[in-house]
Amino acid sequence: MEPEELENALDALARYASKEELDELPGELPSVLKQLKGIADTGGMYEIVAEETEDGYFVTVYTLRRSRRLGTSRYPGWERTKKIAEIELDEEAVEAVSELFETVRERVASSS
Repeated sequence: MEPEELENALDALARYASKEELDELPGELPSVLKQLKGIADTGGMYEIVAEETEDGYFVTVYTLRRSRRLGTSRYPGWERTKKIAEIELDEEAVEAVSELFETVRERVASSS
């Protein structure tokens, strides 16, 4: 899984997975993704940044706010305000994310 694919999968899980499904993930992931779900549900923005390491990925999550300046995030008009999580994911955790993402993606696709 490429870093961008992992970022997109984590974003989709935060938005569409149930809390029960999130609880199946290892480590800190359930609490961080539930926090992101709350941010998204209230109209807030966040940014997930994944970097590949020797034994998995290092994921950093930032909250964002509107900005008239160029911004510090990949989203135009938004800037990073606070780092809310730093998580190291090993290959096993990435595999769990990938499997749950496929399940959620199939469910969302069949309901639309």
